[in-house]
Amino acid sequence: MKTKKQWRIPKVFINPLIGYDEKQNVLYVGQEGTSDHNLYAVRLSDWHVSQLLSFPGGDDAFFMNGGEIFYGKARINPAQPGALVAAEFPEPLRAASRQYIITSRAIYNRATGTKIADLSSEALLATAGDDGMIFTYRKVATNHYLIKQKLSQ
Repeated sequence: MKTKKQWRIPKVFINPLIGYDEKQNVLYVGQEGTSDHNLYAVRLSDWHVSQLLSFPGGDDAFFMNGGEIFYGKARINPAQPGALVAAEFPEPLRAASRQYIITSRAIYNRATGTKIADLSSEALLATAGDDGMIFTYRKVATNHYLIKQKLSQ
């Protein structure tokens, strides 16, 4: 790198999480843990820092998919002014694909937000393919399980 930039956000984060939206040229910074959810946007063109949202924390997740941010139990669309939180789910979010959103306990249709199926057990981590294949991870006592599930179309 030829240049080095630094910026300061007005909050100390424990276990910070960061996502980059290449299309918008914006960094999103949040945190995991059980404290309040605070999400900041850093516009890289001028390094302007703004707080996007703050709400009570819980079982955090933070990832980006298709220009949307998935944080805690909220699906966030930062490109829609005034409608930042596009949807909230009853359980913590774990993964998203073009077709699906997976929470810790269920699978939802991304386009409609309707529940498609319940998971057989609580997922700590998950990933989804657009072919309907869902992989979830859970831990019971000292055992770890990777569960494969195929959704019928």
